[in-house]
Amino acid sequence: MKKIYILLISTIASLSVFSQALPNPGFDNWTNMGSYDDPDDWTTLNSFTAQLGVITAVKATGAEIHSGASAIKLTTYTVGIQNANGLVTTGTINIITQTVDGGIPYTLRPDSITGWYKYNPQGGDFGFVDFTLLNASGTDTVGFAHFQTPNAVVATYTRFSAAINYHNANTPALSRCVVSSSAGVNAVPYSELIVDDLELIFNPDGISEGAFAKNTFNFNSVSHKLQVYTQEPGQVAVADMTGKKLIDRAVEKGFSEFVLETLPAGLYLYMFSGKSTGQSSSGKFIAE
Repeated sequence: MKKIYILLISTIASLSVFSQALPNPGFDNWTNMGSYDDPDDWTTLNSFTAQLGVITAVKATGAEIHSGASAIKLTTYTVGIQNANGLVTTGTINIITQTVDGGIPYTLRPDSITGWYKYNPQGGDFGFVDFTLLNASGTDTVGFAHFQTPNAVVATYTRFSAAINYHNANTPALSRCVVSSSAGVNAVPYSELIVDDLELIFNPDGISEGAFAKNTFNFNSVSHKLQVYTQEPGQVAVADMTGKKLIDRAVEKGFSEFVLETLPAGLYLYMFSGKSTGQSSSGKFIAE
């Protein structure tokens, strides 16, 4: 559940069920709802704000699109006495609790979410794209990705990429994407976010496309390999939860991998110490 501080109106929206994690990912398909258009397979605040003469999500066309027939333009407005984010989601908007809940059926484990955006913030505002993988009840977050726009004008289409950080080895049952022109309680009227061509990236080797920007570790449970990318030479160690060190090996800058077939199923710690800077990284992985 993500707190998003949207307009408080005593109505609850529902969302139909789809089999894709990102249906209508280029926002090319829209349906006229009378006084406004809504992107197919997504939910917006339009059905609520239109009652007060405000449309927070509109179809972007012409020079405002990145590719295809259209994009989506989200704008924060003052509606009544509150600010309403320009918001679109594959989840369910609960106006009473001011949250986005639920999601659509999905069981894969992508590496990252990417897309293209423009942004025009007001004040100290910023926009965001969140992608969440959940269990069937929506109570367990299996994986989560967050992209936050800069608090600056982005006048030309710019690509973003956000790695999905997995919290456990569980198979997800639901996915939920939330895109917003403003950041919760800091929402500032007339902040505007345009988004197009969302995409999920799959990498069978488990190393994300952003790997070369940071030290990266991944345990591939199929091949039983710990895959490592480091920005400098150093030392990689693996220990069990009692602190007993099982592997302690020197690595060069770049990509390395270690076969860990003999590890019993369980939770393990990895540690990296840089030779040049002394900087360290650590985390956990699950062997099955």
